[in-house]
Amino acid sequence: MKGAAPAIFLMLAFLWQTLWERIGRGAPAFVGLGLTALLLPWLAAIWGRRLLPNLTVSEWLTLSGVAAAALFLGTRDWRWPAMRGILAGLALVLLSGCFTYGLGFYGPVLRTGRAVENLEMDVYRVALQFTEAAPKLTEHPGGVMFWYNNRIANSINSVQSTYLWGYSKINTNPPEDPGLPHLGEFQLQLIRKPEVRYLSLLGETEEELTQGVAALMREGIDFKTADHRVLASGAYRIYFQLVELTHSPAAAAR
Repeated sequence: MKGAAPAIFLMLAFLWQTLWERIGRGAPAFVGLGLTALLLPWLAAIWGRRLLPNLTVSEWLTLSGVAAAALFLGTRDWRWPAMRGILAGLALVLLSGCFTYGLGFYGPVLRTGRAVENLEMDVYRVALQFTEAAPKLTEHPGGVMFWYNNRIANSINSVQSTYLWGYSKINTNPPEDPGLPHLGEFQLQLIRKPEVRYLSLLGETEEELTQGVAALMREGIDFKTADHRVLASGAYRIYFQLVELTHSPAAAAR
């Protein structure tokens, strides 16, 4: 397969040269037609806020067959020069279209909607706000842990991953641990470590934070609220509450 790649590109160069000669309209016409066929599907997808379709095997076979037939007919010597140019142009369009749809799986990297609809960018901006809100070791000595629910596809995972994710969260993996507001023996051991000074509660709703605070109080965890705010960008938001664990030696030393 490695040796086939150079042969394929050489064959394409041969086909493009042949089509160039057959179209007979000069470089601007050839390049313009080829670029139009390459880029127009992408521009139409972006304009229409949709993705290029991923072709099935049967659709690929159909497209390849039509392109091969057009290439065959476009490279024949026809009695009418106009027919020769038209078929060669059609062959160029179909050949370029094969390239375009072959790269269709890159479609999701394009933004096809407004910026406010781009959830990934909103999560990124919230993560920047989160890193600003979390206590800094140089300013507030003592460790910080994070606590949130374990809902599948919860974007808080991406936000909290700015702090080494699994290393710094107290909730373990589902289904054994549903996350906030569940407090088991493992979570309590982490919270009660002398070096842990802060616990950051992250919720998808304000109610989740209330439930988390109530769980801490039920377990007799002494704390005081150090920060409470909403981190938001666009349509995405998380509710942030930072509590200082007063059993921590660093807290007691203040």
